[in-house]
Amino acid sequence: MINVCSDLLRSVLKDKVPPRGLTAFLQSERVHLCKNIESHPRQILYPSCGVFTGTLMDLDFTLLYKLIRNIQGINIPPHQKGWGRTPDLSANIDRLSVQRNEAYGHIPTASLSDADFNGRWAIIRQSVPEIETGTLTGDTYITAVDALLTMSMDPDTKKSYIQELDKQYKAELEVSAIVQEIKGQL
Repeated sequence: MINVCSDLLRSVLKDKVPPRGLTAFLQSERVHLCKNIESHPRQILYPSCGVFTGTLMDLDFTLLYKLIRNIQGINIPPHQKGWGRTPDLSANIDRLSVQRNEAYGHIPTASLSDADFNGRWAIIRQSVPEIETGTLTGDTYITAVDALLTMSMDPDTKKSYIQELDKQYKAELEVSAIVQEIKGQL
């Protein structure tokens, strides 16, 4: 979810963002996005000291998902049940978001049973090629997902994944603290 699926969403957005560039596109969407995203992601995209100068690589899965979900005019309509709800078959981006949230983003422990893992893996493995073949060209992400299933976890690889998970966890805590602060002010 952290690497391959985030990269897949980056590619989808890159394909949809007009040639004038990400910063200009975000500026043109500012009013709409500011109404539809929380404080922390809004601060990333619209810093008080100027404009967003980063790239899609600077955005995590959650923010990429929110952009795809909320940017007007990129021609990714919500599925039948609507963004953020349990998706039907054609809602692959939402299915990845649900898997990320249920298996990583909002869990009390860092473990999954074999049955749960296999069920979630099947959903991810179905969603990635449907997104890639429906929106992009090639099989980069299909190959990457397949490689993840059988990769070995040597100590260096394990360490890099733990660091990435720790970084994501700290970002989630920051967002939670900001949300609690805002709720306290209301």
